[in-house]
Amino acid sequence: MRSYEARSLTYSGPLPPSSEMERYESIMPGAADRILFMAEQQQKHRHDQEIAASVLGLGGVAAVAAVFIKVRSKQ
Repeated sequence: MRSYEARSLTYSGPLPPSSEMERYESIMPGAADRILFMAEQQQKHRHDQEIAASVLGLGGVAAVAAVFIKVRSKQ
């Protein structure tokens, strides 16, 4: 009779726990640096998206205000 064991590790956040980072690094040297680089790139992407959204949001507010002012001035 065979016996199998399954384990699961759950975490939240961009990086695994340090113990897991050590395991990745021991299995594949350089893996920890690659994981950190990936997390940094994801953070930069998210930051760039937030900036773009806020610029578009301000542009939308300015457009609505301009239309409102133009309509009010015609009345």
